[in-house]
Amino acid sequence: MLQRSSGTPAATALLTIWTEHGQWALPCSAVVSVESAAAAPTAEPSCDLAALLGAPSSEPTRDDRVLLVQSGERRRRVRIAGQLHLVDGAAVELLPLPPELCRMSPLVSHVATVGGKPTLFVVSPERLLESLPSAHPGSEDAV
Repeated sequence: MLQRSSGTPAATALLTIWTEHGQWALPCSAVVSVESAAAAPTAEPSCDLAALLGAPSSEPTRDDRVLLVQSGERRRRVRIAGQLHLVDGAAVELLPLPPELCRMSPLVSHVATVGGKPTLFVVSPERLLESLPSAHPGSEDAV
């Protein structure tokens, strides 16, 4: 999704998530909506994104938000705690994660660099959604 067919890194806008345990990003094109955790539908519980990435799990708070992430025909809600920021794709260069690091962090596909400095790990929406159980057929997450 993030790689051009020519093999050069693609420029894509990122939704960045800054927490006390790390900084991650998702391509904006994969984020369908951002909701407060209190307003998110409860029929299908959301997964804790930080815990999926290996950070300590946290209890949900009223300040959390829920992202509806979609890739192809799959979509699911993931809960996040932390600050959200948008990063313009023109300011970011995406570099594929080396294979050694992919084995250690299978949900991360790229490193985002800003000004030539590695800044963020980019979560692959495809890998994220493949790692989660399918939504129940009647839930809003089922497509």
